[in-house]
Amino acid sequence: GVPSPIPAAASPLSLWNIHEDTQAAYLMARFKTTATPLKGALDGNLGLRIVQTQERVAGSQSVPATGAPTPINVDSAYTDYLPSVNLRYRLGAELFVRAAASKTLTRPNFDQLSPSLTLLPNSINPSLNQGSAGNPELKPVRANNLDLAVEKYIDKNTALYLTGFLKKVDDFVTTVSQPEVVGGVSYQVSRPHNSAAADIKGFEAGYQQFYDFLPGWLSGLGMQANYT
Repeated sequence: GVPSPIPAAASPLSLWNIHEDTQAAYLMARFKTTATPLKGALDGNLGLRIVQTQERVAGSQSVPATGAPTPINVDSAYTDYLPSVNLRYRLGAELFVRAAASKTLTRPNFDQLSPSLTLLPNSINPSLNQGSAGNPELKPVRANNLDLAVEKYIDKNTALYLTGFLKKVDDFVTTVSQPEVVGGVSYQVSRPHNSAAADIKGFEAGYQQFYDFLPGWLSGLGMQANYT
């Protein structure tokens, strides 16, 4: 949408194009059992989302040995099957257990895929020359997620909950700094890279309540607090 033309003298490293197409379809089913004197009701849903992604990155990148810009074209296509299930079980009066399991996908931001390179020379101490760039070879971050929660509804205005969670993440994106030679000069260049698998686990406790017992407009006040 920029009306002015690209300057003829612009560096090829500053010009790039990213095109991303996605197609998705999903199915979901809801279910519910009937409560009995010996057991509570179980309800929830399960589903499957299928996503096909095509990405094309075109631009220029610098050759670390010489610093000369060379064309880069990266085409990738992948299909992900993302199942999920969510369950709720009534243990007693206004006491519930929830469980959820899912597989998720998070794509890199466009600036992370950019092959553009920005250099910051240090005229006083060249050993402190720095740079930053994207990585068109980045893969999406995929995770398997598990959540288990206990919820207690004390009344219509008050709820307490405790949740435990575990996420097993593949191809977590981290920034890696490495020396690169550009134009015969060495720079410490930071780029995003896919790293090894990582686990994220913990718990969250929470409370929320509306103070409807207060007089007048104060009855609209409430509080929501949580600790993770």
